[in-house]
Amino acid sequence: NVFPLNMLSDERKSEDLQRCLINEILERGNPAECETIGNPDSCYLSFVRNNYNEALCGKLSEEKQYFCYYLVARFKVDDSICENLPEAEKFGGVSTCKFHVNLDLGVLKDNLNYCESITIDWRKDYCYITFAKARLDFSICNKIKHEEYNSITDCVRAVNRWKELKEEGRTLPEYYWA
Repeated sequence: NVFPLNMLSDERKSEDLQRCLINEILERGNPAECETIGNPDSCYLSFVRNNYNEALCGKLSEEKQYFCYYLVARFKVDDSICENLPEAEKFGGVSTCKFHVNLDLGVLKDNLNYCESITIDWRKDYCYITFAKARLDFSICNKIKHEEYNSITDCVRAVNRWKELKEEGRTLPEYYWA
């Protein structure tokens, strides 16, 4: 009665209604109800974030499954969960999912030696960039060897950007990959 809904865009009203419906379904605890709303993927992902049940990942659209299995594998510290991805996964395959899970765990454990164990050149360099950003440490950028994929200059820029964000008082994630 108090809030003027006519001041919200139709898109915003739809998003808020969707969030409200998802919250109600979460409260009732029945993921099957996700099929009754316009965006079941958001609903299923909300359940996954609450209980990390990888069985729900299979109910998502193909483009959302990668993130879902990655999320559960990372939470459970079990990269074998990535093996549930469909074979024809075009949004990220099993090896990519396992790489990201193990990279995140390596960063969280502050285990820079993990990068040395990587045999694929661009992934090894990507690992160094990720650690450089996580530690805000330029010296790690010098470990990059294969400039065609990941350059030392890009690494230094990324570390500078993360330092700027921190200086602005922004909260940095506990790990960083992307």
